[in-house]
This record gives sequence, C-alpha cells and structure tokens, in this order.
Amino acid sequence: MELFEGLNISDNKKLCQKWMNQFPTLFFSFKDVDGLTFSSAYDMLTMKLADLFRQHQYLLESNAVDDGDKAAFTWIKNNHASPAEIKNAFILILRIMQEYYGKPAIFLLDEYDVPVAKAEENGYYAEMMEVMRAMLGTTWQLMTVWALPLQTISVIIDVDRFLHLNIRLEANTIKHYNRKLKKFRLETESYR
Repeated sequence: MELFEGLNISDNKKLCQKWMNQFPTLFFSFKDVDGLTFSSAYDMLTMKLADLFRQHQYLLESNAVDDGDKAAFTWIKNNHASPAEIKNAFILILRIMQEYYGKPAIFLLDEYDVPVAKAEENGYYAEMMEVMRAMLGTTWQLMTVWALPLQTISVIIDVDRFLHLNIRLEANTIKHYNRKLKKFRLETESYR
C-alpha cells in the first residue's frame, strides 16, 4: 500500500481490499536487450528470459502444471531454449502461472521498443523484428482470438509505440490511457 500512499486510490479502502494482491503479476522489460549484432542482442534476450523464469521457478512445484510445460520451462530457465521456445516463452510462463494460481495473471510489458531501435541503429532490424513479432504477436493472438483458457490481463506501456512496430494485435479493443493529459482519459479504439 506504500506505493499508493497519498494518492486518491489509497482512500478507497473497499476498492483496494477487493483488487490489491488478487492476481499474480508477470513483469518483463526489454530495456537491456541490445547489442552491436543480432547474435549479441538475442543472447541478452535469452539471458533476460532465463532470469525471469528463474524468478518464477516456484511454479514448477505445482502438480497442476503439465510435465511437458515443466520441461520446457526448465529448458528456458537454464538458457538452452530454441528460437521457437524463446518466441513462445511468454505464452508458456503465463499459462503455467494461470495453472498454478487458478486465476489469470497480469502481464506488464515495458521497453519493448528498445530491441527494435537498437536493431535499426546496428543493422539487424529484420532479424530482431522476426523475433519481436513472434514473441509479442503470438502472445496477444493466443490470449485473445483463439480463446485459449489463458485469461491474462495485459498492460502494454505506451501502446502507440507498440503499434508503430507493426505487430498485429488481435485484440478487439485496446483501452488506452493517455498519460499526457492532466486527467487520465479512457480512449477505446479498434486496431484491427
């Protein structure tokens, strides 16, 4: 509750009791995914994903998690994943989180434009876009359109920059909170 001290939301005790700490949360930042070559940037991505999976290795203790998913999780955690496994890493960990907790996870994604900007600067844009489109596009497709039992609440920070990456979002609508306004305003647009 310290994080929200002094903000209006902290005055609404009923709302806080209903929603705070009710959903598992997965946070990933692409901030450090860069390099002078695609190989070095990709290595950073696989290391960051391995670190993320190590932080959540407690998920492997659940009997609710499929043995095949546990093996794939361990493979990524130990930094031995194939390119296909890396591209599906978010789907895997979010599915396992849902199985473990029995409720949807909140997925916070930040700095997703860093690898693309670095790739453009250093001449490996096409290779990095292949990975980013697969990782992010597949994640949102599986969470929204294909009606998998994966019910994840996703927050993309600065959705306008995300859309400029030409990653096809299959969500029906995106709720966009514009932080440049003095008061937050909800803008709902369809990006199909």
